[in-house]
Amino acid sequence: MFSTAKKKIALALILIPVLLVAILSLLLQLKLNGFERDMRIYLTDRGVAESEIVEIEAKRSMLPTYPVYVRFAHDPDRAYMFKPDEEAPRNFVLLESRIPPQLVDREAQNAEYSAFLEAYGFTYVKRLGMTDSSVLAENAAASKLLQAYRSVSENDSASLYGQRVHTYKFSVDHPQLRKQWGLQDQDQMEAYLMKVGDLVRGGYVEVREAQATGQKKPKYQRYTLRGDAVES
Repeated sequence: MFSTAKKKIALALILIPVLLVAILSLLLQLKLNGFERDMRIYLTDRGVAESEIVEIEAKRSMLPTYPVYVRFAHDPDRAYMFKPDEEAPRNFVLLESRIPPQLVDREAQNAEYSAFLEAYGFTYVKRLGMTDSSVLAENAAASKLLQAYRSVSENDSASLYGQRVHTYKFSVDHPQLRKQWGLQDQDQMEAYLMKVGDLVRGGYVEVREAQATGQKKPKYQRYTLRGDAVES
């Protein structure tokens, strides 16, 4: 009988820590799941589409205590780290030097891009979206475009290697260039701006001429922002 009691006590001493660990693990997982849910709500409330969110993963660490990693569709290999805002429940603080494009102030950004293009004489500037996001590498297509169309002459393209280039597309018009190029009203003009870091480093214009009768494909021509024709 005494032996049976000892066995029960020994079993209890084993089970209690196991149960405590299981309960603490469950509570931690529920907490992490809550952070992931709140992070998703935080993003969607700020205009980020569900399709742009690839993954949200909250973890337990020493510093910060509960980092939340988010991957976006434009760059799924990069995880942006956030932490819960201790002063504002269900809000988060970005622990990165660069803001994800999805969380950038779109109105302020559009105003910046419009001003940049208007300085070259473009009118009716309308943003159509992001067309490309890639890391700038030596001899890469993006690098060649920057070298050919960079807007800031003192830029050293080599100093930008390893940084991510975001290319944005705009519907534009330019009455003077339209006349200079002999375009018709139905011919379309689209501008592309290439942003590296916090600055627009280059840009170019593509003209799509209206398809003529019997023509198999529309004719495309590429120009610099100043109107010089270049090879496509």
